[in-house]
Amino acid sequence: MAWDYRGGPETQAWRAFVAREAERQGVTLVDLVDALRRVPPTEVDGIYAPDAHFSGEGKEWAARVLHSRRVPFLDRPASP
Repeated sequence: MAWDYRGGPETQAWRAFVAREAERQGVTLVDLVDALRRVPPTEVDGIYAPDAHFSGEGKEWAARVLHSRRVPFLDRPASP
């Protein structure tokens, strides 16, 4: 969302909380905020749909980022 793109103390606090909780619960966290902040300002609006979720373009962007990182859990078969 726009506040993730701009950053600030609230964003940092939230990211830290989510990272701690993910670690505590043994959940893999994939944080795309740093990658998002490298998107040119003229392109960032296209990543989000009006409902603040990723648009089609945003989903493609996220898939490219995840693929470039070779996120390990993406190689596992889907659970039933």
